[in-house]
Amino acid sequence: MNTALLAAKGLMSDYQGSTGKEGTTYGGQSPSGNISGDTFRSNAEVVAAMRDSRYEGDLAYRQDVLDKLDRSDVFASGNV
Repeated sequence: MNTALLAAKGLMSDYQGSTGKEGTTYGGQSPSGNISGDTFRSNAEVVAAMRDSRYEGDLAYRQDVLDKLDRSDVFASGNV
């Protein structure tokens, strides 16, 4: 095996070991399971979630809102 290729594979392995690796999705299902259907249906739902007092102070809640927004196509579909 080429020395440069071996070095590159080693670096990639070290990087993935320290940062993690995206899981492989089979069958079109999200790796996280049933929450894939949990989406915002309107702009008003997004605004309500962001106005919740937890959005400012609770990092876990904020991440949940951002994840839900990533799964949503509320802005792409024109629903407001």
